Amino acid sequence: MFPRSFFLLPVTVCSVVAVANATDSNISLANEIIDLLSATEICLNTCRDAQSVQAALPQLQQLAQKAADIKNRQSAMQNLTPAEDKEIAKLIRTFSTLSKAIDEHLKRIDASGLMTPELAAVLGYSGENSPPTTN
Repeated sequence: MFPRSFFLLPVTVCSVVAVANATDSNISLANEIIDLLSATEICLNTCRDAQSVQAALPQLQQLAQKAADIKNRQSAMQNLTPAEDKEIAKLIRTFSTLSKAIDEHLKRIDASGLMTPELAAVLGYSGENSPPTTN
C-alpha cells in the first residue's frame, strides 16, 4: 500500500516534477499525504484482534487507493519553489511522527500474529524487519 518511498514523499517532494490537476499544488499534496498517514495510523491502531483486522481491511484498501492517486498526481507536479520548500519543511515533524507510529503498528500487528495475508497485501508489508513495499 505505502512503499517506503511514499512514506518519504514530503522529504523528497523537492525532486518531483507540470501540474496534473489545476487544484493540486505541492503543498496541497503534502497535506493530503499527512491526512492519509493520519487516517492510516488511526485505522492500524484499531487492529487489536482478528475481528478488528478484518473490519479494518476495507478502509485500508480505500486508503491504498488514495495513496496511489496522490502518488500519480504528485509525479506530475513541478519542482518546489523555495517558499513551498519552507512550507513543506514545517510538515516533516508531523510526517515523521506518523510514519514512526505506522511502523510501530505494523511491527505490533506482525509480532502478535495478526498480519493476515490480506492485510499484508493491502499494506504491501513483507515482514517485521521489512518496510512496506511497492504493490
